[in-house]
Amino acid sequence: MKKLGFFLFFLLQISVGIAQNSRHEILSFIQQKSWPCSGELLNNSDGFLYVKVSDEYVHELVRFIQDDGFEEPPYFGQLYSDGAHISVIYSKELEERSPIQIDELHRVFDFKITDCGIFETPSWKGVEAVFVLLVKAPALDQLREKYGLPQDHVFHITIGIRRDPAAALAW
Repeated sequence: MKKLGFFLFFLLQISVGIAQNSRHEILSFIQQKSWPCSGELLNNSDGFLYVKVSDEYVHELVRFIQDDGFEEPPYFGQLYSDGAHISVIYSKELEERSPIQIDELHRVFDFKITDCGIFETPSWKGVEAVFVLLVKAPALDQLREKYGLPQDHVFHITIGIRRDPAAALAW
């Protein structure tokens, strides 16, 4: 039930923050492409676990939202070098349960893009909002459950960020 409540809040943020035309353009464009809907589970040096997806999701789709003040997220060597990805387990979540051996590393996981929109991000310093593709991935839900992690995680691919004009970012 907790996940459903968070998801409904998330959808509320989407409906408030995005023009329907951009949303439909992006979803239609994705349907025309033959981008893979699967990726390998990886971890970075901070312990962050993610499914690596095609960078085309960001590079090709950010143009649809640039007029709304969005730019590519800093995932391509600017701040991080993980590229386009689906966040699965955050470093902090693992630290709280350390040590955990993740058996599924390098396994390929499938996903389905279900929607897209804007979400405010008060926890990401210097970023006012992110534009995301919502992703359904039951096997990733099962992975989080296996390791005793909260089930209210919303899987997504961030395709754009809008900087907070009141905060100076040194990327």
